[in-house]
Amino acid sequence: MSAGMRSLGGSDCPKGNKIRTSGNIQLVTDDEAMSLGKNAGQMQLVAVIGEVIEPFAARAGVLVPHLLRPRSGLSVDPETQGGTPVIAGTRVPYDSVADLMRDGVPAERIADYYPAVDAAAANDALDFARYVDSYDPPSRRSA
Repeated sequence: MSAGMRSLGGSDCPKGNKIRTSGNIQLVTDDEAMSLGKNAGQMQLVAVIGEVIEPFAARAGVLVPHLLRPRSGLSVDPETQGGTPVIAGTRVPYDSVADLMRDGVPAERIADYYPAVDAAAANDALDFARYVDSYDPPSRRSA
């Protein structure tokens, strides 16, 4: 433990627990977080993602993709674009690329707009956009 934590009257965390900052200081266990700063002692919900991030069948013929890697050319990071899926290794949102392709820009020309995006990643973005659209009620889908 740091000298700073000791000066605050802290103690070593039990094995497996962590101290993190996320707007305030929290003690994080396997299934919960407790605020140690603002609203001290208030329990907070912690997303336990373990097995939930793995692909699973949602309905006949539809596989929910890995939640942090929905396609090989895409990634999700809460610290990047607020958790919006992006082209892996970039900050380019998948839907920006998919919209260009829907407007007729071929995958091979997406790099003219986003130099870090190759054709394979562009195709992944369009494929994922179509997957997301499959959950949107027909009355809300754009033509």
